[in-house]
Amino acid sequence: MRFSVGLLQSILALIVATSALPLEGEAATTALDKRQGIPTANLVTCNFVLQPTAAVDPTNINELNFEFSNVIIDAFENSSTPTGIVVNFGTTFSANLDANNTFNVQDEFGSQRLSAATSIPIIESWVGTTLPGFTSNWIVNSASCQ
Repeated sequence: MRFSVGLLQSILALIVATSALPLEGEAATTALDKRQGIPTANLVTCNFVLQPTAAVDPTNINELNFEFSNVIIDAFENSSTPTGIVVNFGTTFSANLDANNTFNVQDEFGSQRLSAATSIPIIESWVGTTLPGFTSNWIVNSASCQ
């Protein structure tokens, strides 16, 4: 079956235009959240103290930024509660330069299907667990969200 380029461009334009629309019954969202399909009521900001199980270079900012955002989102997506689409809106961190090589990590993200009130207990239950990572696995020493 062959389609003309014009038809394909029209279909693509329609998909792009409708992807920015809120889901039925969705609460009002900010422009960025709406584009991603994440209701504002589903956004969480979480603060973690994470400890690596392997040696990690605290000056490798790009690698650690990738590591932390992926470790947290992967753990959330792999929780026993279906999250739907999860979008990370930003990760920041700082090295504590202590004996355990811990890091303070803040991550803002949201789930398409779970409200913040549902997400927070899931995330805060990670304290004392070890999350799998790429450069190291990460012990969750503390987790608090709002």
